[in-house]
Amino acid sequence: MIGMTSPMPLLCVGDHEIANYEARWLENLLKAAARQAGYQEWLMASEVAGGVFVFLRDRFKRRRIGLHELFDRLDETLRRIGCSDVADHLTPEPPPMEVDLLKLASEAGDFYEMGFFKALTSEIDSALSFGATALRLTGARAAICQLKGTRFWTSECVELMDDLANFTRDMVVLRSGRVGISLLLS
Repeated sequence: MIGMTSPMPLLCVGDHEIANYEARWLENLLKAAARQAGYQEWLMASEVAGGVFVFLRDRFKRRRIGLHELFDRLDETLRRIGCSDVADHLTPEPPPMEVDLLKLASEAGDFYEMGFFKALTSEIDSALSFGATALRLTGARAAICQLKGTRFWTSECVELMDDLANFTRDMVVLRSGRVGISLLLS
């Protein structure tokens, strides 16, 4: 068996290790910091975020980097290039947490919605425990078909999709105590 490794180091956030994160996440945080610093549009955001990712991919020698270490390096870089005002407003925030709903449904088994929702609650709790401000729930349609034991989208599937959307929204607000968390269900 051949194991392919990602060229990017694992991003450590608390006890969690995140393997899939994108430059767009850092770019969005940089743009938000720039807006707080008074810039309407900060064109350097994509260049700085891209530069960080090139550094992590090509020059960073360790297999792991902590979230705060990454943001300390980013802060240092911003100050070095004369963007202290943006650095002053940059807040360490983990990338969007992705939850594979089809995987949860497969582990729960056909027709076992209760086990699925219990596992989803656990995933939401885990994501929120390390400060996630964005959750991406993928594979919803396939997961629902699996839970309903069908290959075709039915009215029961539509009903379960509505239940899933409402449950997830309510659970995120209840568990986090915040309403400002981005939630994408696809």
